[in-house]
Amino acid sequence: MSNDWEAERPNPDAVTGLGCEFVMETPQSAQWAIFRLLHAMTFQILLCHGRYPGRDPLGDYDRLPLRSSIRAEPSALTFLMLAPPIGFSPQAKLESGSFEFSQIVGITEEEAEYARSHDGAALVEILQAKGGFPITNPDRQRLVKAE
Repeated sequence: MSNDWEAERPNPDAVTGLGCEFVMETPQSAQWAIFRLLHAMTFQILLCHGRYPGRDPLGDYDRLPLRSSIRAEPSALTFLMLAPPIGFSPQAKLESGSFEFSQIVGITEEEAEYARSHDGAALVEILQAKGGFPITNPDRQRLVKAE
């Protein structure tokens, strides 16, 4: 999403493309993860091109309900959440301009509720302490209980 297809020439001082790239880490290579990245990417493209009037592009701690398991097989993870990445810089610069990385992580319904009630940063802190961030493991159970 950082390709600047519409620019006539590179501008290293501008934002390139949609200004973002999504990253999802998984315990092993899996097609479901690619589909979920495409899911989030498609939604971001539609948001950036005004297909959902009044909605801003996805940003840190936004959640996307999947309305089903994160993969074809059953999983407690039924949401995607964006967060700042850990382990590498969230900003990058190309000849065509700059963009930001967003980490995508799978979360449960209870974890999404926790993020709504408290905030996404608090949820990421808990997930990270319990091994649920940055890696999305579709076999994990909820790490935050409903209040």
